[in-house]
Amino acid sequence: MGQVLKINFKYNRKRIIFYNKVSSFLNLLKKHSQSRFVKSQPYYLQKFLKKFIPLTRVPISPQAK
Repeated sequence: MGQVLKINFKYNRKRIIFYNKVSSFLNLLKKHSQSRFVKSQPYYLQKFLKKFIPLTRVPISPQAK
């Protein structure tokens, strides 16, 4: 049981980091959503996405391998 918790903690930490990036992105988007500039420029939205949500795989469980 202790070993499983230790492994799960490692994966949960990765998941928490990922969710923090997502929420950081959403807050930034919310802040700028009234801006006509962001609405009319999807390119900048793509840049935000690339900055805050890098293409990382977040394993759901240690058995995912």
